[in-house]
Amino acid sequence: MKKIIICLFVFMCTGLVPAAACPSAEEGSDETFHHLRVIPLHSNGIISVAVQGEREMKMIHEVKENDIYIEVIIDDFSFSKENSGKAHVSGEGHLQLYLNGTLIDSIYRSGFIIKGLPQGEHTIKVEVAQNDGKPYGLVDEFSVTVTE
Repeated sequence: MKKIIICLFVFMCTGLVPAAACPSAEEGSDETFHHLRVIPLHSNGIISVAVQGEREMKMIHEVKENDIYIEVIIDDFSFSKENSGKAHVSGEGHLQLYLNGTLIDSIYRSGFIIKGLPQGEHTIKVEVAQNDGKPYGLVDEFSVTVTE
């Protein structure tokens, strides 16, 4: 299973699409992230996988220089940009990406890259959100040290 996930991650990392600039940090925050780019990865054709039981989330990440490659796997879940901000639909929504405690982007794909992190220690948190923005209660967090 681990080999399949690693192969899937490598496959996902090879299909980059153009990135949009990240929004700046929220007002009142001491940090800004103007120089960062979050790049969604192309879909691998899997829209959703139905699994009986409680929904679970697994996050895989890899650091390459000052870029962080992230893959989020969620049981029985579909990403929906077109329904963002609308009524809750079970098993549908998006990811909220936090860097050092600041919300920096909403993500509508399972794989993405945070590009251009400055040197130092960073905490990255990903939370699964419903269409209406309320949390599903699925959160994962990790810390990385960028040396380049």
